[in-house]
Amino acid sequence: MGRNTQVLKPGETAEAQRFSEKAAATEWEAKLYTDNSLEEPVDGGQVVARLCRNDSGGALLPKRGVKFAASSTWKVTSYSGSSEPVEGVVDPHLPSAGVANGEWFAVHVKGKTRGVSSAAIADAAKLESAANGKLVTLASFGETYSGLSVDVASGADEDHLFVLSPVKAS
Repeated sequence: MGRNTQVLKPGETAEAQRFSEKAAATEWEAKLYTDNSLEEPVDGGQVVARLCRNDSGGALLPKRGVKFAASSTWKVTSYSGSSEPVEGVVDPHLPSAGVANGEWFAVHVKGKTRGVSSAAIADAAKLESAANGKLVTLASFGETYSGLSVDVASGADEDHLFVLSPVKAS
């Protein structure tokens, strides 16, 4: 499997037996849709998705920022922590129960995607993670940030559109 070979459809997960570790970290270009009907793509909603396995010990919810194991780019061990960069976002098209531990799923690693806000976020704000993988505005100048907001969240637990691309603040 190589780049641009779609491994999973948006919102799809796979049991541990479906893929071997050889398929791990396969990346492909995917579309972001306005909702889980998968009928209307978001304008400019191209994203790079990566095949990953949930090794967190519990379910991971959609639209949450995650981090990878220290020695891996495909084993997701937890949500991104407070003031940490978001290394990827759990497929926003998964059902609300998310992905079970041990299952394979898509992680958005670059491009326009959806996250969940932890507080109000302004348009064009630099973003980082709250303790639970939700998005917040970057707290300190000079820290690594995870992306840029492309819409407004007026409070917590709102669906938030942003461009994921970890870069260094200048």
